[in-house]
Amino acid sequence: MGRRRAFGRCASDRSGLDALAQAGSAQAGSVWPAGFRAAISLSFDDARPSQIRHGAPVLERLGVASTFFVLPSALAADRRAWAGMVERGHEIGNHTVHHPCSAGMGWSSSRSLQALSLGDMRRELLAASAQIRRLLGVDPWVFAYPCGQTFVGRGTETQSYVPVVAELFGVGRTFNDKWANSPARCDLAQVACISSDDVSFQALRPKLEETAEGGGWLVLGGHEVGENSDFETTAVGTLEAVVRWCREQAIWIDTVGAIGRRIASTSVE
Repeated sequence: MGRRRAFGRCASDRSGLDALAQAGSAQAGSVWPAGFRAAISLSFDDARPSQIRHGAPVLERLGVASTFFVLPSALAADRRAWAGMVERGHEIGNHTVHHPCSAGMGWSSSRSLQALSLGDMRRELLAASAQIRRLLGVDPWVFAYPCGQTFVGRGTETQSYVPVVAELFGVGRTFNDKWANSPARCDLAQVACISSDDVSFQALRPKLEETAEGGGWLVLGGHEVGENSDFETTAVGTLEAVVRWCREQAIWIDTVGAIGRRIASTSVE
């Protein structure tokens, strides 16, 4: 399967890029709320304890609602804390029950994507939503593909489960992409996401600037939240700097679901 193009990287020269950015901004002008020129979502996977311990306090101090793609087993381990996250305005998304990824990742070999069928994946997604509903009383409208991988099966039997996600959810978020999303052209069942783990604000800034210039939607995705960037860790300082920059630049910050619904409703209109 070929990679989707990077938003704002379709032209071959600088003048073409400038024209594309202007066109994107014009198209986005009818999508984003008045006063905003682009959008960003902060998201986190797996319902890890550090997201409650370190992530929630800084996000709430900054007045930012984020999306947490959770595993039901992790929810059950700290149900009260996650219920509090919902009460304070954060969004809960589906991330499957068993987090199946490619068999090439040794830790996933016992329940790999290669061993699953579309029917298996449908049951996996429905079971996760049912457990989240039972634990928190919310019905997930957004989904994040574990490891950002969108297939089941092996070799000539490989199939995409994107259509299943499109049927069951409003938004499906991938991972480890290199581009932002065009509000006019993005497929909400395959929303691109750039990792915020192990990177500084300065490393993210070029992509933030490109998104702002093109009127796009940038989704950041992380795992652990801590004081320093480390393996699978988004630094508190990076989050603070991203939010501060977005507010200076008139970038709308909201959950994956809120921005996805905005794009969906505008495209229908």
